[in-house]
Amino acid sequence: MTSTLSTMNFKLSHRLQTIHNHVPRKPFIYDIGCDHGELGLSFQLYPEVRAIHLVDPSIQVINSLSQKLNVSDIPKDVLLIQKKADQLEIKTKKNAIIMCGFGGSQMLEGVNHLKNQIDEDSIFIFSPHRHVLQLREGLAQGEYDLLLDMMILEDDLFYPLMVVANRKGRGVHPYGEKDLWQSREGAQYREHLLQILRNHQNSRDQSFLKYLESL
Repeated sequence: MTSTLSTMNFKLSHRLQTIHNHVPRKPFIYDIGCDHGELGLSFQLYPEVRAIHLVDPSIQVINSLSQKLNVSDIPKDVLLIQKKADQLEIKTKKNAIIMCGFGGSQMLEGVNHLKNQIDEDSIFIFSPHRHVLQLREGLAQGEYDLLLDMMILEDDLFYPLMVVANRKGRGVHPYGEKDLWQSREGAQYREHLLQILRNHQNSRDQSFLKYLESL
């Protein structure tokens, strides 16, 4: 990719850089909930990437991106789309669909809307800030191939990262498999969760608590 974008260099945070490192290089990148757009645009110079779609429901975000990129110089392979995940229509194949920085319940609505639109060579990348258990439970009910499940630690906060192929395979564990919780960051987050969940009385969280205590 050339033109204005090739001169734009971003210093990604540790969290975004980690996500970037684990996104499969697909021809079509969709950065949903893109905010400043720097994660999506970080794929601009990869030759295998044919188009980047920056998607956000906020007109303010889209207008800001338009100004930042200078509309008259945006090459045809960078598209700005003002939509939510569950409103997006995808007709391309071999996509990397990134959902990062918003709630897992909204991500689940998005993936349920998109799943039947895309092919088996497409990949979902999730990094929710909240409603993580709801996202996991929803994905566990569908046919997916879990490629990566890890925790990112940044500024004393934990962020999950899941890479999931849109095909039948390993499947997604609703609570996370043992290797997740035995990693360094996963073990730290598990201790944090145990303290929180022990104060919760609802059956859903108690089931999660029993699972974490059994590891």
